[in-house]
Amino acid sequence: MQRKLIVTLVAAALELYAATASAQANSCVITNAGSSSATNAGRVASGPLNPIDGFPEYVTDSAGNSMQRCLDDAVCFFDPVVTSDPFSVQIRSGGEAFYWSADAILTDPATTTPILKLVMAAETAFLQAGPNDEPINGSQLPFLRLRWVFDAPFDGTYTLSHPFGQERFTVVGATGNRDVANTVDRGFAPNQRDIVGPVGPFLIQAGAPAGYAGDINVLNTVTGGPCGNVVTLTGVGPDGETPIIFSNGSTEISTNQFAVQGKFFDGAVQTPMNSSRLTYSRSAAGRLEVFASSLPTATVTVADGPSTATATGFVAGTVTLDRSTPTALNATTADGINSTTVAVANAATLPRALTVTAADTVTPLLDANGQPVLNANGTPKLKFDPTAEIPVLVDFVDIASADFDPSTSTLSVAAVSGDQLEKPALTVRGLGPVPATGVFTLVTTAPPGKVTVDSAKGGSSTAQVRITAAVAPDAPKTLTASEIGSSSVKLSWVDASNNETGFRIYQVSPGTRTALTTSTTSSVVLTGLNSQTAYVFEVVAFNITGESVASNQVSVTTIAPPVAPTVSAPTLSETEVTSINVSWTDNATDETGYEVYRKIGTNGARTLIGTTAANVTSFVDGGRAINTTYSYEVRTLRNADASTYAASTAIATNTALATTAIAGQAPNGMGATATGTQVALSWGDRATNESRYVIRRCTYVAPATGCTNFVTIATRPANATSYTDLTAVPGTSYTYQVAAFRWRNQLASTVNATVPIANPTSVSATNASPNVLNWVDTQTGETGYRIASRNVTFTAAGAVTVPAAYTNLGEVGANVLTYQDSAATAGSLYQYRVQTLVNAATSAGITAYGVAGGIPAPTIGNVTRPTTGTAAQQSLITVRWTPPVVNAAIGGYRIQRCTVTATEPCADTGNWVNATTVAPATIVGRQAAQATTRLPVNTANITYRFRVIATTGSVNTGIESPPSAAGSVTR
Repeated sequence: MQRKLIVTLVAAALELYAATASAQANSCVITNAGSSSATNAGRVASGPLNPIDGFPEYVTDSAGNSMQRCLDDAVCFFDPVVTSDPFSVQIRSGGEAFYWSADAILTDPATTTPILKLVMAAETAFLQAGPNDEPINGSQLPFLRLRWVFDAPFDGTYTLSHPFGQERFTVVGATGNRDVANTVDRGFAPNQRDIVGPVGPFLIQAGAPAGYAGDINVLNTVTGGPCGNVVTLTGVGPDGETPIIFSNGSTEISTNQFAVQGKFFDGAVQTPMNSSRLTYSRSAAGRLEVFASSLPTATVTVADGPSTATATGFVAGTVTLDRSTPTALNATTADGINSTTVAVANAATLPRALTVTAADTVTPLLDANGQPVLNANGTPKLKFDPTAEIPVLVDFVDIASADFDPSTSTLSVAAVSGDQLEKPALTVRGLGPVPATGVFTLVTTAPPGKVTVDSAKGGSSTAQVRITAAVAPDAPKTLTASEIGSSSVKLSWVDASNNETGFRIYQVSPGTRTALTTSTTSSVVLTGLNSQTAYVFEVVAFNITGESVASNQVSVTTIAPPVAPTVSAPTLSETEVTSINVSWTDNATDETGYEVYRKIGTNGARTLIGTTAANVTSFVDGGRAINTTYSYEVRTLRNADASTYAASTAIATNTALATTAIAGQAPNGMGATATGTQVALSWGDRATNESRYVIRRCTYVAPATGCTNFVTIATRPANATSYTDLTAVPGTSYTYQVAAFRWRNQLASTVNATVPIANPTSVSATNASPNVLNWVDTQTGETGYRIASRNVTFTAAGAVTVPAAYTNLGEVGANVLTYQDSAATAGSLYQYRVQTLVNAATSAGITAYGVAGGIPAPTIGNVTRPTTGTAAQQSLITVRWTPPVVNAAIGGYRIQRCTVTATEPCADTGNWVNATTVAPATIVGRQAAQATTRLPVNTANITYRFRVIATTGSVNTGIESPPSAAGSVTR
């Protein structure tokens, strides 16, 4: 691949040294032509495996410099991430990256054209790449490299001196273009010591950024080369003696400028993790299954892949995997197995990959003395960096069995994909595809020790092949009999084997054993048995090897068949000429139904035409041919058992019946009485040969158009004169039609009826604040109640003024018998109306009066009588009071009197009687404030108590105030 070279720095890289200077700088041994000396290259060592990228965590040189992969694109060179590839996103690079590298260029002194390029590196690369140059996991190759490319200006033998040794090579036929291209590589693996390669220790660039060995974009001097820190090229001509003179007249060219990259290892290794499984299963719904192993101190999570490659929103946030804890029983289980299942909302689309992360946030990094290493801020540095892998999602492949049967030389592999939505193709690796049945079979004498099944969706599974010796199956257990009939019985048993082909049922009698039938399930129904006969049965399991021993035996005695019915003579339908009514008498007590059969004539073939439930003793056979004779047979059913066939007499269809006229006249005297939800119909029967009456109904339509959508609601027998419709809807008007029928001929009359809606009863107001109405339900099937009110006011003369219209207050549901008027003005008189609702129709309504908050009691004043004059004059009592303050006009007062005795103190429960009444005032804003009444004339030294009750309106509304306090007078 192309290496990054900063051409703009080439001129600055040119440094010419005197021959004496170069001789002092490098005195390493020169090797044979065309090879690398590496004589002074120090040994290097590699660190542990990095689970993210599959390379060693770091590489350490003989000077103790440890380098990790340099992925800072500001100072390092590496192939860019292939964003469409999850693994490339995971390792944060393309195919090539470096722990360390140092590049130097020698140029022609006169033209500044590069003639020799020297590359020294500790590199990571991949042996395989995908179609988009994405790295292929599993083909990782870390190596040490020394490489030079020489564009020779002349033939001759050249000596190249570099920081790790000298190279000598001869050029014949120089072209000035890649005359010499030599590469020396040495691969290595994780945790390897004493790696002898062509480079090392690592060169460190002067002025390198902190934490780095250099900046690949900058040329500068270096330190660390065991053979000096310059690159020098000299040569002699083909005669082997004459020095080659370069364009500047010098016998050598050299440079001490290097482009260096490398990042010093920070001491923290990746948290160990193995994403052992990331699979999916789906049908109508879907799920993801994640398994990973890591340190006991690590937390393992799963989330969506990065947006540049795989994000799809399948995992809501970050999900922590559950962690298994080994016990004494599973001590061999690897410590740190983490797993979880994530539900997928949309099973139709799945993510390509997810991110699985292991993070140990508790283990500190220790120095050589076992002390924690501290960060710059004084906090302990962690030993492990988080490890994030982005495994590709594949389907779960389950190998249910992998068996080889030596008796048939057959290898059988049963496998299924967890993707039941698309059902990808499965292949037994190296052997062939798995058919749609899910079982692959192969006849072979040399089966493999294990098989691997691969899915077209990427999943795979491996299983050991099991050698199965063909043996007879185990015997069935617990044979039982049930549903015993007159000619059948059901046998059931427990399957105790796992290798049977099926089951064979035997009838056993003394000295004989007869096979009756076979079954592939654990039950069978035997038919064709004789009634009221004893039988003995047993069952065996069988396969290619043979039969099992027999199960237990079960004894069965069949019962008598059910009793046959008695079939009546068929009759022709009164509604359709081609329909025949079949009926019979139920003679059984344990039947489960009946079967009805038809014959053409009496000797035709028997044809099953229908079944009925138990106790249903009739059947209508419609669609028969005209002028054809039929007969019928019926038999009783008792589960799977049946009686003998009971036959009927024959009957013939006849077209002449269809034209038989109905004699007489249409019904007269039509009557309809509607109450509640019922309409009672009555009529006069004036037909003489009708076969039935048909009652039809439609919602009433004005006579101008009439009803056209009559629906039959009932049929009455001949000579009937009444019918009650129990399904009428209150508030609806209907037109009923009563028709006398004979076959398809009819005489009909109609009558109209309106079903009233009943008013509620006992409507009353509490006269509270707020006012509460209550009533009694008298309507069946109501859908609610509508409540309205109107405010009663008074004229100047005190007369009542009632608005013509009510204001609707609201509606309540069916069976709700109360309503609260929260908007009523306190002290005002209202007339309330409650109407019954049936859908959109209402009753007339019933009313009641109410005063919101009620009427306050008057305030009693003086009660006086004259003390002089005649007895009649002294019996005249004047009662004074203050009217109550109320918005409603006071329509009058009742003055009550009570006689005080030793046993009657005239308290609230005293014997009060009405003494007098007072009419309303005639001046607006004033009310009567006193009244006179007379005491008995011939009484003396008697004390009387008086009290006043106010009422509303000039009519008797029944709304009164509480009584006032009582005032007394003595005569």
